[in-house]
Amino acid sequence: MRAALAGIDPGGEPEQLGELLARVRDAQGEIQVYGHGSLRTLTFGNAVEQSRIDLDHPERLVHVYTRAMLLGLLLAARPTRALVLGLGGGSLVQALLALDPVLAVDACEARALVVEVALEHLALPQTERLEVCVADALAHVQTTARRYDLILVDLYGAEGMHPDQGNGYFLRTCGRCLRRGGLLVSNHWSGAFADSRRAQAALTSAFPGGLLHLHVAGGNSIAYAFPEALPRLDPRPLYGRAQALGLRLGIPLLPLAR
Repeated sequence: MRAALAGIDPGGEPEQLGELLARVRDAQGEIQVYGHGSLRTLTFGNAVEQSRIDLDHPERLVHVYTRAMLLGLLLAARPTRALVLGLGGGSLVQALLALDPVLAVDACEARALVVEVALEHLALPQTERLEVCVADALAHVQTTARRYDLILVDLYGAEGMHPDQGNGYFLRTCGRCLRRGGLLVSNHWSGAFADSRRAQAALTSAFPGGLLHLHVAGGNSIAYAFPEALPRLDPRPLYGRAQALGLRLGIPLLPLAR
């Protein structure tokens, strides 16, 4: 699940997804969009939120796990091109484009209908700095000639995490698409402990430089994976940059950086 049980509030009661605005279907199942005020929520046929966008401020990440993934910008060496594997509603793409006017973003989404829904209902921008391809994530990293400073992996369907997120071959192929000084950021959530262990072992093997982990509310674990070596982190400038990024988006990033 993109945001583990994102349809559950801290008190345990289902959140109000709002009015059903759109319901469409492709070969992989239903896609639904709900509206509640300025919020738009994307689901895949159940109550689990795949993406949530505030149309008044689409660059403001709503889910905490996406904010944690954005901290990869602080750990990559001067990123100029990023790859998002798993577009969903495009929340990470929106934030990346808003934060850096020179950053180019490629996004890969397996379902063409998800892209159409994101454009029509979730304010996905059409700009020369964003290139969206409809393809399987593994096929994309196997065939692309581009190299990236930052790869964000968030591959989820209606039933949970895509198996490729814990697949060693897929992760090693992603690693070969990184420039020197780059890193991969992966969102992990699984209800099965064995699946989590396999994913962790695959990441450790694929990225010998080392891993950092950040566990956030909802059961998501964000992995920051380095092909070469862990960076030497000086807390004071790191916190300052996190504060600056958070202020630009209007979200609290400093607590996550700490």
